[in-house]
Amino acid sequence: MYWLRFCAVLLAFAFATHAYAVCHVPVKDKASVTALALKMAKSVGPCVDPNPSVLLALNLDNNMDPEARNLLVKQLKDDAVVKVSQNLTFSSGKAALYTLALRSSCFDPTKIPKPGGNLNLVTVLEEKTKAELTSIGKNKFPRTNFYQVALDVLALCVMSSPLAEKAGATLAKAVPAKPSGPEFSVDTAAMAVMGFTCVQSMDNIPPKTKSSVKQAQSVLLDLMMAQQNNNGMIGNIYSTGLAGQALTAAKAYYPREAWNCSLTLQKILEEIPIGTFSLPIAAAQVLPYLYGRSYFSVKEIQCPTSNSTNNISGGLSGGAPT
Repeated sequence: MYWLRFCAVLLAFAFATHAYAVCHVPVKDKASVTALALKMAKSVGPCVDPNPSVLLALNLDNNMDPEARNLLVKQLKDDAVVKVSQNLTFSSGKAALYTLALRSSCFDPTKIPKPGGNLNLVTVLEEKTKAELTSIGKNKFPRTNFYQVALDVLALCVMSSPLAEKAGATLAKAVPAKPSGPEFSVDTAAMAVMGFTCVQSMDNIPPKTKSSVKQAQSVLLDLMMAQQNNNGMIGNIYSTGLAGQALTAAKAYYPREAWNCSLTLQKILEEIPIGTFSLPIAAAQVLPYLYGRSYFSVKEIQCPTSNSTNNISGGLSGGAPT
C-alpha cells in the first residue's frame, strides 16, 4: 500500500509540474511570437510618437531590439520634458507608463536631463497621483479613471515611492464588493491586480493596509476568473494579454486550477497569424504575457553597474520572474 501512495504522490507532482510547464510558448510557435515582436519594433521611428508600452514590451523580452529601444528611450525622455515644461496634457497614467518604461530600460526616471538641471518624473507622478486620490476622497471617482490610478500604484511601487502605500490603500477601498461596469473592466482589474501584488511585496506595509489590498486583489481576481471564456479568452481578445500578465504576476494568490493558462496561451497564439495583434499597442500588451512576464516584472529587472548618474545600478534582485 505504501508504494501505491508513493506513486500517487509522484503522479500528482508530475501532473502539477506539467500543468505549469505547458503554459510556455511551444517551440513550434516561437517563430510567430518573434515575428510579432519584430513587427512591433519596426513601428518605432523618428517621426512616430513614442509609445511607452512598446518600450516595456521590448525590455521584457530577452532579445530586445537595441536600436528601437535606444530611440524610444530618447523620445520618451524628450517628450516628458516637453510635456512638463510646457504644461501640456500629461495624465497620471501616461506619466506612470513613462516611468515604468524608462525604469525597465535601467534609466533613472528621477534624473531626466533638461535645460538647467533634471526632471524628476517620479515627483511629477506623485503630484498627479495625489490629485487622483483627492478626487476619489471627494467624489468617489478619480480625475481620470481607475485604470490610470492602478497604473499609478504600480509605477510608484516599482520606484519604491512612499506614496505607493497610500495610493494602493485608497484604490483598494474604492473597489466594490462586486465590481462591474466600465469602471472595473478586465483591463482595469488586471492593472489593479499587478499594482496590489507589488504593494504587498513592499517592506513595512501596515497589516491593516496589507489586508485591505489583499482583499481588493482577491475580488478583482475573482472578476477576471469569472470572465474566462471556453476558448481561453478573458473578457475580449484584447484584454486577454493584460489579464494574462496580471494572473502571471499574482500566481501566488489564487488556486492554480482557477485559471487554464495553457488554454489562454493557445488562444492568443492562434490569433497572431491572422493579424489580431498587428497594431503596436495590441502587441505590446500581449507580448509580456507570452514571455511569462508582466509589468510587475519591471521591479525585478537587473540593471548592469554603471558610472552614469542617469542609469539605475546595483541593489536590484535577480532577473524578471517567470
